[in-house]
Amino acid sequence: MVKKNNILELKDSLAIYYVKFRDFKTKENVSPLSFEEKNIHEIILNKRRLQLIEKMQNEVFEKASKQNDFEIY
Repeated sequence: MVKKNNILELKDSLAIYYVKFRDFKTKENVSPLSFEEKNIHEIILNKRRLQLIEKMQNEVFEKASKQNDFEIY
């Protein structure tokens, strides 16, 4: 069983490898915040980006509607 701050030793014919687990997530548990910070940041940025695009589309449509300068396909 792997534990936090546990060091695992792996050997092959050429070398010995040491792996230190600083943090991890099991299937049954929620991810640590440190794992998900980047995902949360990307989700927030993407939502803001989508809101900005929608706002810009609405502004363009409203401006074209007021000037009667559009075609419907």
